[in-house]
Amino acid sequence: DISKSPVQYECDENVDCTLTPCPEDEGCRTSLDVRIHKTWYNLSGWRKAHPAGSHWIDSYDGRDATEVMDAMHSEKAKEMYKRLPKSDEAT
Repeated sequence: DISKSPVQYECDENVDCTLTPCPEDEGCRTSLDVRIHKTWYNLSGWRKAHPAGSHWIDSYDGRDATEVMDAMHSEKAKEMYKRLPKSDEAT
């Protein structure tokens, strides 16, 4: 039952994200919170699909990425991030 197991987001290259059970042998990262234009997003599921590598996503955990989003991303990417799961500001 997925409601009793830890879950994580998995996102594909089109930012289609779904909740999936965490792999028992690997565990999971349930939150990786990045702020873009005053809104917090959970990028934990997107990090593996990020074209430039997960290290870029990881380095912005808990930080504001508005400047890098605006400066380094295409117009398509600037629309795509808005489909990512939103985070709770308290996290």
